[in-house]
Amino acid sequence: MSTTPLKRNPGQRGFGIIAALMVTLLIGGLAVMLARMTATQAVSYALDDRGVRAYWAARAGLEWGSYQRAINNSCAASTVVLMPVTATSLTEFQVTVTCTGSGPYLLTATACAPAAECGAPSSSTYVVRVVTRTMP
Repeated sequence: MSTTPLKRNPGQRGFGIIAALMVTLLIGGLAVMLARMTATQAVSYALDDRGVRAYWAARAGLEWGSYQRAINNSCAASTVVLMPVTATSLTEFQVTVTCTGSGPYLLTATACAPAAECGAPSSSTYVVRVVTRTMP
């Protein structure tokens, strides 16, 4: 048996390590992209949920204003309505109900959160919804 060493082409040395590094970087990049996409979807879902709750808070304010208009046969110019403690998913919202006109009346309910930023939004989590109704 002869023990002649294998001769390698100098241009082919280290190709395996470069391929392994490229695959590792590709998988790492995909993992980072997936993490960012998941985080973006979570934030989007939270804002969508908050928007739906703002809509229902505004609807609740509109129903309150309609009831006040029906029992008083007139309407107040503007009233801030506090959500009851039992409506735990709506307590973060400030609802302002306005009534204009002299017959037909236009009721407008504006719900916004966080309440401290209503009228002057300064955060990316600010949400506002407005609903209206015309009453005789």
